[in-house]
Amino acid sequence: MPQPTLPHAPTPAAASSAAATPAAPGNAAPRDRYKAFAFAAAELLVEADPEGRAVFLAGNFIRRLGRGAESALGAPARDLVALEDRPVFDAALARLLAEGRLPPTALQLAGTEPLPCVLTGLLHRDGVPVPRATRGEAGLRLALSFGGLPAERAIPRRPAAPILPTDAATLAREAESLLLGLSDAPGEPGVAPVLSLLELNGRDGRLTPRASVVRDVTALLAEHAGPQGKAAQIAPGFFGMVHSGSEPPSLGSVVEQLQAVLAGAGLQGATVATHALTLETSPAKGMSGPQAVRALRLALGTFAQGGTAALAKAGFDDGLHGFVGAVGPRAAALARAIADRRFSLAFQPIVELAQPEATPSHYEALIRPLATDGLPTLGPQAFVNLAEMVGLSAELDLAVADASLVALTRAGGEIRVACNVSGLSLQDPAFRRRLLALLESHAAELRERLLIEVTETVEIDNEAEAVTCREALRQHGVTVCIDDFGAGAAGLSYLRLLKPDLVKLDGRFMEATSGGQRGESYNFAAALVELARATGAAVVVERIETEADADTARSFGARYGQGWLFGRPGTLPGNLGPRAFGASARRAATPRPEGLVATG
Repeated sequence: MPQPTLPHAPTPAAASSAAATPAAPGNAAPRDRYKAFAFAAAELLVEADPEGRAVFLAGNFIRRLGRGAESALGAPARDLVALEDRPVFDAALARLLAEGRLPPTALQLAGTEPLPCVLTGLLHRDGVPVPRATRGEAGLRLALSFGGLPAERAIPRRPAAPILPTDAATLAREAESLLLGLSDAPGEPGVAPVLSLLELNGRDGRLTPRASVVRDVTALLAEHAGPQGKAAQIAPGFFGMVHSGSEPPSLGSVVEQLQAVLAGAGLQGATVATHALTLETSPAKGMSGPQAVRALRLALGTFAQGGTAALAKAGFDDGLHGFVGAVGPRAAALARAIADRRFSLAFQPIVELAQPEATPSHYEALIRPLATDGLPTLGPQAFVNLAEMVGLSAELDLAVADASLVALTRAGGEIRVACNVSGLSLQDPAFRRRLLALLESHAAELRERLLIEVTETVEIDNEAEAVTCREALRQHGVTVCIDDFGAGAAGLSYLRLLKPDLVKLDGRFMEATSGGQRGESYNFAAALVELARATGAAVVVERIETEADADTARSFGARYGQGWLFGRPGTLPGNLGPRAFGASARRAATPRPEGLVATG
């Protein structure tokens, strides 16, 4: 590439006066007129190569950028743009390369003072417009024109996140609502909402982007999702975008813009793999609403663990409908896996927040699936979701309860263990009878050391059976708990019907209040804790990773805490975490990785 040079461009004033000087028709060269018109419309002209590096600059704004023009030549043109608007600029350049022209785009330059402007652009070769860039094509240039705007008349500009990025759980709930037709978002007739899953990969495999890149990628996806949509990082380097209300954006165009964002962040060569899932049920094709929701949850869990390749391997190439239609063989394999106990249990301690150094109050049993012929590799949540989808949740819950009782028998002492039971199973009379038979096969002392955590996976339709099951468990000495309280709309009905002894607050609230933030999420979490305590239940807060998190949980009024600060999942009586090794180890505690599946 030739070395960029700083051309001797006329100042806007000189160009304007030259254009305005009376002259005989035809005396001014066309090139001079073009310069005059260009400077009349723009305060800054930038020419860039297809990689976005500036090779020419001219205009009044140069002196207001707080840097010399020479320092900008050869550097990324995005450096001239305010930090919060660089994703907009990256997307604009990607669009310019794809379409040949860039319509007016509002952004702000990175000057010593606010410099609101409107960016337009043209793709050309030697001054001749080019409709779109072809990979490897030589001689292409991007002509960028920045027209200044008075601050009081500036076009309303997109802040760093114009449509607020959300978390993975909220994204999943919105997708479920659209799938069931429960969303309030207006839509065009005949246009189904779409969940687009995007996987970032570097030259050496899966890409784990830094926080600033996550922010820029999520903001770009939120922009494409539209005002009715949602966008979020689902797991490190894996993103989701829910689009509804109109025709979804072209994923090819989104990928081009994402690659421009990544290149602007120094991640040249990064690739983006995609998978789109249409969010509509089809009873005519044998897929009911509940089946579709469980398939969606399985798809999200599978994607969070292994990306688009795992989705294909799991059978989602033909969408949710195709997966449900082909789920029969997997159901048989899953039934064998449950019967043969093709899973292990890891146990994570729950401690009294007032005495965290004391013996744990109890442990939560966390399922860890093992490889099974006929099944794709599944993470814990995907394994559970598949069981619910194919009607095997009761079989799985009984198997986990049995394994938990066996672990209690081997551990001895006064150790207590909580195992999960689906809200589906709780409403099944056959499940109740089999669970009670299992409990009665063990000594009363052992039953009293078992806790049942009911997971809020579905609405409770059979309230009478749920209450009967609750009372039967209590008569057998079992403590009843609610897991992930606040995660879904069914939480209040669970609280009312089950009258639990313990309520575990959904871990997302702790994540949202990390660092001692006392905003809306904190107030909502505190209100949920107060509501649970008003029913007589003690409260457990999960995903506690730092001492600051523990202080926040105490300020909620929670009695118990769970998370990596107190211990990671392990064998009974639990692998003690940093607290076992003193304050220095606590300060060095490793944070829990991101993802859909909480480990406490």
